[in-house]
Amino acid sequence: MVLTVFHALIVAHICTGVVSAITVWAPILGRKGSRNHRYWGTVFSYAVLITGCLAIVMSTLTLLSPME
Repeated sequence: MVLTVFHALIVAHICTGVVSAITVWAPILGRKGSRNHRYWGTVFSYAVLITGCLAIVMSTLTLLSPME
């Protein structure tokens, strides 16, 4: 059970990491303060926060059940 949850968390972590790796370029290359800059910056921020939270949950599961 824990292993299935852990694998699902890995998939979600990779997906949100890919979203953040792709969306970082819109705010970098876009004109500062434009609507696209703010929108994609927000998407990037949320994706990075979710990726980090998933990493914390995965590390907690690893500490709770290291042999699985």
